[in-house]
Amino acid sequence: MATTLGSSYEIIARKIAEANPNFVEVKKAVFTGSISNGEKALIKDIVKDLEEDGSGSNYDKEVRSIYSASSASARNTRITIDLYLKNRKGKEFFIEMKGPDPNKKEVRAAKEDLLNVVAMKKRQIPLAEFNRKIAVIFGVYYNNQNGEYDNWKVSPLFEKEKGMLLQEDFWDFLGGENTYAELLGIIEEVRDEVL
Repeated sequence: MATTLGSSYEIIARKIAEANPNFVEVKKAVFTGSISNGEKALIKDIVKDLEEDGSGSNYDKEVRSIYSASSASARNTRITIDLYLKNRKGKEFFIEMKGPDPNKKEVRAAKEDLLNVVAMKKRQIPLAEFNRKIAVIFGVYYNNQNGEYDNWKVSPLFEKEKGMLLQEDFWDFLGGENTYAELLGIIEEVRDEVL
């Protein structure tokens, strides 16, 4: 049933977030912002190092390093984000969503897009306020294995609980407590009707 849903996950995620009164803005969006050559090069290096090193992501360290990169010669860049949310307190959430086993190229592109958001936002938000005002998240719809999620393409690039939300945490973040359990119940009802 999970495979049958395919790209519908993004639509489902938006509908669930729209029903959550905590969010005042919910959309798939294209963003334009300034990014320098130095920031672009650093972002590519961060992703490459994470893939090759395998020791894992450190969300706060990555944000700090992008804030330290040169902003000289910045040019406008456009990125598309799967899900943009703004809550009642004005905090913005930039979410890239994937299934449990995306290909390596998709994971790398999602990581670069999310770090590009950091580079764009550093021009408006001081580092000390970043985590209070912005979150960049890799959302994994579900875990296709028993136990701890550990995908060799995803796990090195995203830090759990900070840069990545998985399955129950992802859906409950969007819709509130017990959203994931309710979603499973609905999927089972649909499966029973279809089969």
